[in-house]
Amino acid sequence: MSLLRTRDRLEPLLALALLLALAACGGSQPVAATPPPDPAPPALEPVVANNMAKYGALLEAPPVLPETEAELAKQTESLVGYVAYSSNQRTRALGLEELAGLGPDSAAALRDLALDGELPEVERATAIEGLKALGGQVAVVALIELMETGKPAWVRARCAWYLGQLKQDRAIPMLLKCLKYEKDEETAVWIAWALGQMGNLAGVEALLVVRNREGASALWPTIDGHLAELSKRFSTDVAGLRALWSGPPVYDITFERSDAWHYEVWHWIDRLDEFQLRGVDDARYIFSQLGPAAVPLLAQALHDESRYRRMNSAQGLERMGARAQGAVPALIDALNQPDLSTQAAQSLGAIGGEGALEALVDRLKPHRDAAMRVAAAWALGELGDAAAVEPLRQFGLDAGIAELSQAAAESIAFLGGGESVLEALFAMRTDPTLESARTERALLTWLRHRAAGGDALAGSLVARFDAGDAPWDEVHAAFADGPDESEPQH
Repeated sequence: MSLLRTRDRLEPLLALALLLALAACGGSQPVAATPPPDPAPPALEPVVANNMAKYGALLEAPPVLPETEAELAKQTESLVGYVAYSSNQRTRALGLEELAGLGPDSAAALRDLALDGELPEVERATAIEGLKALGGQVAVVALIELMETGKPAWVRARCAWYLGQLKQDRAIPMLLKCLKYEKDEETAVWIAWALGQMGNLAGVEALLVVRNREGASALWPTIDGHLAELSKRFSTDVAGLRALWSGPPVYDITFERSDAWHYEVWHWIDRLDEFQLRGVDDARYIFSQLGPAAVPLLAQALHDESRYRRMNSAQGLERMGARAQGAVPALIDALNQPDLSTQAAQSLGAIGGEGALEALVDRLKPHRDAAMRVAAAWALGELGDAAAVEPLRQFGLDAGIAELSQAAAESIAFLGGGESVLEALFAMRTDPTLESARTERALLTWLRHRAAGGDALAGSLVARFDAGDAPWDEVHAAFADGPDESEPQH
């Protein structure tokens, strides 16, 4: 028999054998499609350096003031003394006009006079007023320097007051930093007011903190006036002001920002690459308190060539919360950057917005890297969307990866499904190989749900947690076998 005929007879038999083998292996079931490859990571560029150069060329005043020449400094000091002791308001006003007429080069001299603790207070106050009369960015730079180093507190409070009157938004980032560290309550109140004059509502919380302190009652009328002014400006009450700042941006309440503001924000993004953590932490705090206008800048920085700037920019967006929803597309792209993907997931969980849920669920699936899946499971719990519960069960709860199962169970509890993962959470809390802090937070979330639903035992245990106790053994003893179904549930 020829080889050709042998092949002709064997081919149908081989085809039949192949069909039988497929049937035996469930070949009638559809084969899972291979997931499409992710897009290539975005190209990295010197984003920050390019923008620093662009906006730096547009500045009207340098970041650091040059010293005033000796003759002009002497003339400035003489005019300050003349204005300080003028008893006639018209004469005083003319003197301030003359001070302003000395021009930007006198700014450093005025700053130095305001800093001089040996001078009478009236002369120091006049030097600060002279900066306000001078106006422009050069005055802002000088007043901000005084905000950082001026003593006593009245110097800083006066500078904040004038900055609010000048309404030069270049001051916003540094005012936020000053608010972070300011210990004098009156000064903090005027910093918050100045920020509000420039459309930044980060100071509202500071105003409310001081307003609620009994020992600060002398400041209450001032604070009430500031809050009433802001409420009128934004056509809402105090609760509405807080919602405007903490919720998704309905409109950009920071308005259109100047080139100088852009330079200052890029300057702080540039500092995210510093070795010293103090500057990095200050920058991240400032970003957390900036308005929606800063979001596109931080989103651009996710493509910077510096890994540290990319990572810290993502963290800055995370701290902004819902105000940063404009950065969601850029953060979804950042999920494809291997060294940024887990932080991008965490940021998406904190920010939310259109597309965040779908992107995080996709990163939870089995073909993803284990660290990515854990980050996605964690972020889905922070996102607060109950639609994530089923994907967490399907792809995370029984994945065979302890950290992933833990993150999925915790997130399910945060999303209202604590009853179904209670046994797993109790086991995870006492597992020495797992971190317990978030598990305890998830269990406490579940316990609060029970208490809110009328469970008296849960309510008493929650009260003890709120009082600083941590009765975990009693929680375990009461609920380890599952909650009593006779008790009402939330």
